[in-house]
Amino acid sequence: METKEDVKTLRDGIPIAELQQLSRRPMWKSIVQTCVIVTTYLAIGCTAFWFNRWEVWIPIWFCQAFILSGFLSAAHDCTHSTLYDSPRANRIAGALWASPVLINFSLYKYHHLVHHRKYKSLEGDSELSGSFPNLWAYIASLPTLAFFTAFWKMSWMATKGLYPDFIKTSSARRAVDRDNWIQLGWLLLIAVLTIISPWFITSLYWIPMIIYFPMTFLTTTPEHYDCDWGAGANQWNNTRTVTSNPIFRYYYWNSNYHAEHHLYPEIQACNYPKVHQLIGSRFKYVEKSYIMFHLKLIWSLLIGKKPLEELPKLQPNHKININVTYINTSDKIRQQ
Repeated sequence: METKEDVKTLRDGIPIAELQQLSRRPMWKSIVQTCVIVTTYLAIGCTAFWFNRWEVWIPIWFCQAFILSGFLSAAHDCTHSTLYDSPRANRIAGALWASPVLINFSLYKYHHLVHHRKYKSLEGDSELSGSFPNLWAYIASLPTLAFFTAFWKMSWMATKGLYPDFIKTSSARRAVDRDNWIQLGWLLLIAVLTIISPWFITSLYWIPMIIYFPMTFLTTTPEHYDCDWGAGANQWNNTRTVTSNPIFRYYYWNSNYHAEHHLYPEIQACNYPKVHQLIGSRFKYVEKSYIMFHLKLIWSLLIGKKPLEELPKLQPNHKININVTYINTSDKIRQQ
């Protein structure tokens, strides 16, 4: 039984002094990891051009799509100001990571922070969870387009002075506007490059981007799928960690340690393996690999296995709550 002294020195089983240490990360580590990941993406693309054979291109496109999903993970860390110690560095890096995967960083940031406040009850959660009613709903969700089109729509509405209700301050609105300009700059750049060298840019960027959309579904679905929710939900049973392998973890910025992240969102992602060693056995939902998770899920849908408790039924648009209330700068509200 915990004593008052334990509470002062421990937080969910980890000494507070150690947590403070785990929340620090030298800037050079993030810079090195960034260089390695971007260099890998370009290097394997050049390798594919060197051989220029379909049996080489296809696996490389899938690898590049996975690396792009790691771009979103890096942007995610920036939303929590954990990629770097400097808020300004996180702000700049977040926009640079998010733009190539066609996401307005500030919209994603404030939307995601709502998820962290609401994920235990699902009521008002900006990233909906639950269970698929059948295999078709699972297959139809693979493109994950609803998630991205919802953000594209929110970006477009912002250009008309209409912001989603989770953008509550003038500074947040200005940040959304800035990121729209950054996004536009990226789109113009990649469009010009595509016109100049269509096959090169299509092979190096557009095809991996097409594969990236379903790749996002495969990597994010396990996070809360079929986990506990409602009155009995807590930090130990409503989020799933997938331990995976060292290469996957590195390029995915340790976002596979999702239960650890929800418990300690202020901790640097590079330190989540250490957190998992300390308390990982206490989590209810831990999977060894993403492939095994999806194989088990597909099998359960094939045999009609029901979840342990009645959960909201996920449809193809499940990944994001798209019933957004937009607020204009004079605080007039209209429902879209």
